[in-house]
Amino acid sequence: MKTGAPMRRILTCLAAFTLIAFTLIVIRETAAVVTLAREFHPVAGQVTLWALVLVYSICLGVPLFLFVRLPKPLVPPMSDTDPAFPGHLSNLRRRLVKNPHLRGVAITPDRVSVQAALDLLEIRANQEIRKEASLVFLSTAVSQSGRLDGLFVLVAQTRLVWKVAHVYRQRASARELLHLYANVAATVFAADSIEDLDLAEVAEPLMAPLLEAAGVGVTVVLAPVATVLADSLLQGTVNALLTFRVGCIAKRYSAGMPLPSPKLIRKAATREASVMLGGVIAELTKTVTKAVWDTAIRVMTRKGKTAAGRVRAFLRGGPAGSAV
Repeated sequence: MKTGAPMRRILTCLAAFTLIAFTLIVIRETAAVVTLAREFHPVAGQVTLWALVLVYSICLGVPLFLFVRLPKPLVPPMSDTDPAFPGHLSNLRRRLVKNPHLRGVAITPDRVSVQAALDLLEIRANQEIRKEASLVFLSTAVSQSGRLDGLFVLVAQTRLVWKVAHVYRQRASARELLHLYANVAATVFAADSIEDLDLAEVAEPLMAPLLEAAGVGVTVVLAPVATVLADSLLQGTVNALLTFRVGCIAKRYSAGMPLPSPKLIRKAATREASVMLGGVIAELTKTVTKAVWDTAIRVMTRKGKTAAGRVRAFLRGGPAGSAV
């Protein structure tokens, strides 16, 4: 069985259910509108029915026609030895020549020149991935709202795939984007993707900043703050790692070169995501840590002053104050 086949079947069943449910709702509402029109006159009912059928046909037919006319995605062959690879390399070169990020770069039809151009685009794509993953880290580490964080991460990763696609394909069509999103989703959400993760390798760049952030300045009073801080940093780090991983997978599918199996793609993307995360986690952790500790100290200072004021008021106005 191919990797990701169970997920594709699940998505297909959900799509079929959604389509059938939507169709039944449209039929029910159409029947209600036609019945209402027929109450005025039988001819009005017939006219309303055919008018609605015409509107439905236009609304569904025009997008379908435009989608079919879109150029097919540039799908790479299975390997460099495939007889179709030279033609694919030529098509990929023509696309790269039109890329504004490669303006002034000479690209010849050979594999080395095309790969050099893709390496330049990879640098640009890595910048977008780091930017989006850093935003996910800071937002989810500070937010601490599970449902809101999940929605934000989903939106950020969807936007990241779109950005990576436009780095490699400046005028990516809807058909190409749909093909890319389908491949990325099938690779990311494959049933055995958890088994592909080397947890020791992933956790290595994360532990040092988290332990350092949670341990600095911990006292008996501020120990709960350290616990909340560590939990926040861990949540932000995991979300950032997943975002890095999605970006790395999207980058591989967008490059247009032959790819290994989805399992190997996931492993390579996880390793690269761990390295990229380790390069930014220290700075981001310092930012969140400083903000949390400064806020905690201000709150504790303010509460301490308030408590001291209440004690002074009690001593002045209460029985103890009168005795003094």
